Amino acid sequence: MEYQTAERAEIITLSPGARYEFAYDPGQRWPEHFVPGTNLLRIKDLTDADKPNFSNVVEVRVAYDKSTFPRLLEILRDEKATIDSKQFADRWIKRLHPGFDAALGGVFEAQTWWTKHENDPQTIKQMEELNRGTVAQ
Repeated sequence: MEYQTAERAEIITLSPGARYEFAYDPGQRWPEHFVPGTNLLRIKDLTDADKPNFSNVVEVRVAYDKSTFPRLLEILRDEKATIDSKQFADRWIKRLHPGFDAALGGVFEAQTWWTKHENDPQTIKQMEELNRGTVAQ
């Protein structure tokens, strides 16, 4: 599957043979593009439409762990998060907490649920199943 996100390019001038290294947190910028498992990431620079430039492909390994559920709730509370990101967060919360309903003030309820269930063996087992892809998408 291929996803595309267009952002304004930063102009960078390099001498022949020079390198430019950069770091982004793609999970922060585009969380909806990363699901548990191994995801491939490559940047395509379209500044010169006649000759696009590509970065190296990197593997981004994502695991649904105890830090995931609170982070998904943060996405729902974030006023700057995109609709795609919020829908992504909603779907992944429901995979662990099927009764979740963000429209009914569910973020606070889900936080309470998480506090009660984060160390529950069944919850941990469900997270492991999410990582193996054995929970229905």
